[in-house]
Amino acid sequence: LVLHLTRSSSLSLHYQYNDYRRDYLNDSGHIGGFSSDPFAYYTIYSHDTYQGVTHFGELNYQGIIRRYFKGVAGVEYRKQATAQDYFYLSNYGPYTPVPLGKDTANASQWSGYALLLFANKGLTAGLGGRFNKHSIYGSNQTFSFNPAYTIRKRRSEEHTSELQSHSDLVCRL
Repeated sequence: LVLHLTRSSSLSLHYQYNDYRRDYLNDSGHIGGFSSDPFAYYTIYSHDTYQGVTHFGELNYQGIIRRYFKGVAGVEYRKQATAQDYFYLSNYGPYTPVPLGKDTANASQWSGYALLLFANKGLTAGLGGRFNKHSIYGSNQTFSFNPAYTIRKRRSEEHTSELQSHSDLVCRL
């Protein structure tokens, strides 16, 4: 969802939800493997179930602040959870690890960010920062400054297509 506040500024809201489910059953009568070793490991039967749920939401603002300055600022939230259950039967007997539940196998993160962009003739620069608060790893911040200068502008599309129309031209300039 994008709301244009003015000709040069907008407010965006994004949301994404994913729900993944997988049920894997290997009840094959064929016991694989190439080893004649009597101690080799063979899976006779396995049944695995997986479920994963993700949420992602973001609200951001973009707009021209002054003549050569543009700003971007926003917040986002991410949450992931999974449930996994396994059962294996091999020539060594059954194996059932402790299942993972959505109540224990999950993580979430809040983030806030801001970026100030400057562009005038060939000079561009970006100054930005981000704050993250993760449910497991805690909080951290990042900052960046990215200057750049364009030495020579590219040829226009019109000029490039004119050059391409010459049959004796071997390469693009």
